[in-house]
Amino acid sequence: MTATIDMVNSPSPDCRRARNFLKGAVGERPYRVKDLSEQRFDRLCAIRVSGKDHQNRAVWLCRCDCGRECDVPSRHLVQGKIRSCGCMMREQSARNGVTGRKKNSGAASHLYRPDLADDQRHQTRNEVEVREWRKAVFLRDDYTCQVCGAIGVKINAHHLESWAKAPSLRYEVNNGVTLCASHHDDFHTWMGGRRIACGREDFLRWRQSLNGNLLGPHEALGHLNAYLLRLDETGEAAS
Repeated sequence: MTATIDMVNSPSPDCRRARNFLKGAVGERPYRVKDLSEQRFDRLCAIRVSGKDHQNRAVWLCRCDCGRECDVPSRHLVQGKIRSCGCMMREQSARNGVTGRKKNSGAASHLYRPDLADDQRHQTRNEVEVREWRKAVFLRDDYTCQVCGAIGVKINAHHLESWAKAPSLRYEVNNGVTLCASHHDDFHTWMGGRRIACGREDFLRWRQSLNGNLLGPHEALGHLNAYLLRLDETGEAAS
């Protein structure tokens, strides 16, 4: 004789585990709701459970210090991802002089330079002149890295006299050199970062440091030597 067990209504622990397993199999996985009522999460105070999210987890109705109420998933409260009804972002935007979004540019940016004049701020590297200069440098160097001779790789047009150091040479083709992305990164790493102003002499010292560390054939340095000789013949980039 075979016994039949009613797993739906049976109080047996084994049946409860089986019932919970079956619920999870059909997307009704039960979660134990942690009581967050009257707890504070920065500006939010949890009031009561108002529903469930798409993962079947509790969503809490919260009251913000500004007086507004909002629904917040419990995991976002506990993890500190949501700390207000949105008033903190609006206040930050008001301080930055904008509304509806957070502003990280201008005086609010950590890269803001108060020593620059307004006309200098409008000179960006996305200007038409910069694109034309970059293309002219690539065409002159035949889209070839002038350090290792690499072709068909990502390349950059590097300013021998840096953008910030020599404003008058920003669009001078003889002030540019084509480098593969790898050697371009290597040079700025050697200098100590991309925000460090550099000059042609820095570039020459870096070139000399590659003599024992250059990957590939040693004659690859001939590309750079020929390039610098050509610069000397047409006039030095630095004035």
